[in-house]
Amino acid sequence: MASDVRDSLRTTLTAVKDTLASVPLIGSTFAMTLMLAGASYAADKIALICSDANGKDDYSLSIDLDRKLASFHMSDLPDVDGIPVTRVTENYVWFQNKALSGIYSQGKLDRITGSLHFFHRHLNNAKDLYLTCKPAKQFFDRPAL
Repeated sequence: MASDVRDSLRTTLTAVKDTLASVPLIGSTFAMTLMLAGASYAADKIALICSDANGKDDYSLSIDLDRKLASFHMSDLPDVDGIPVTRVTENYVWFQNKALSGIYSQGKLDRITGSLHFFHRHLNNAKDLYLTCKPAKQFFDRPAL
């Protein structure tokens, strides 16, 4: 759904940019504003692939700093989406979810080293993970606005 909204917004902004591009001063100023807005959007999202000490890289973490939500995905437990980000500093991001349905998750990401401590409990199944994360690579480049 978010992808559809982004695509719709991208299409609309491209049409407006093309229309205003015919006016010399307004067109170039607006195009620069669009480029900066696109860079800001990407900077507010963190997408990471994480691995454990044995090299198992079956984990991913995504953090949306605008919405203050984190999602953690792993093959051996159900996905954990919508974990509230509780604190962000220059070096760390903390997130924690206390759900009434027997699910508890918390994590701390070191933004400098990529170290992640993630604890997740679903009913009686608990995992305490110490992972190393790196930026996820895109399969293809997104078209410019």
